[in-house]
Amino acid sequence: MEELAHQISEIILCYREDDIDGCFYNTVMTPEHVINWVNQFDENDREFLLSELLHILPKSYFSKDFMLKFLDVVLTKVSEDLGYENLYNFLLDAQIIQCQGSKKSQTEILILLDEIFKDKFGKSIKDFPLGDVKYWIYIDDLLASGGTFKRNIIKEIEHHALDGGFKNSNVEIVCLFIGLHSLGWKNTKYSLNQALSWNVSERIKAYMYLGFENNIKETGSKLNIVYPKKNEEGLNFLDFLEGSFVRDYPMRNENIAFRPVHLPITEEFYSSPQSRDRYENILLRKGIDLIHNTQNLTVESIRPLGMTNPSNKTLGTGSHFFTWRNISNTCPIVFWWEANGWYPLFPVKNRGV
Repeated sequence: MEELAHQISEIILCYREDDIDGCFYNTVMTPEHVINWVNQFDENDREFLLSELLHILPKSYFSKDFMLKFLDVVLTKVSEDLGYENLYNFLLDAQIIQCQGSKKSQTEILILLDEIFKDKFGKSIKDFPLGDVKYWIYIDDLLASGGTFKRNIIKEIEHHALDGGFKNSNVEIVCLFIGLHSLGWKNTKYSLNQALSWNVSERIKAYMYLGFENNIKETGSKLNIVYPKKNEEGLNFLDFLEGSFVRDYPMRNENIAFRPVHLPITEEFYSSPQSRDRYENILLRKGIDLIHNTQNLTVESIRPLGMTNPSNKTLGTGSHFFTWRNISNTCPIVFWWEANGWYPLFPVKNRGV
């Protein structure tokens, strides 16, 4: 087990390393740190859990170096797809949207992009565009439910009067994400159209490195998330969830709370179908325990497999997605929970800020 912990540590070593200050944050991703986390699980599950996590992490952990390369490569591809001779010419017509707070993921990513621009062009993000705006570029690390993206885009549209308003302009929105949930993206585009009362989605295009194929209605969906089959613990939790809060809205989507037994058709994310079942159930059971052991539960969106829309009668979003700077709260809570003495593998940064 020590060797597995060592290999995992090597992959996640850069997690929040820029935040280590000897005072407020001191967690280093050492093998001992990994062992301390996994020792909170049943003894018979620990080695398996680390082994499967090691199989998955190379596909779901993204370093700062990765992000720098991704930004350069994907922006170059966008410029080529749009018919520009080079990236610089594209940027002359493009505006980088900056619409999140100073402690949010987008802002930190744009700091990296600014470094790229200064290195390649000797210019800052603020130096572009130089002419009329033809494209907005929206960048973030992950789109899960799409709530943040939707709020950001609506706010930008409402605050920008481009030739009589965004709707009457020819401006298109290019979105860049490391990870994107297919179901979240589909629902977000529909929701944006409804909120704005016109088909704004026709002028939005997304590029991503990792597509989370979590729509069970799509043939061949990889379901490369944490999404267990129907089981007694899960059903009991859904009953508990129904009565946990006084709501002024109906619960929904119970029909997709569990993974269909025949999906995915081919297992490409986990090491085997059997390992998937076991791994998902371990994370689910422990997540349920953590929630049940919490007094005065107040967050209506909390689920054992990650935050989701409060109205979803499901077990959570199930993202398996980690970056050098933070962990998404849409990941299973065993990775980031810090209440009631639980020791997280990925301590959260600025949650709620």
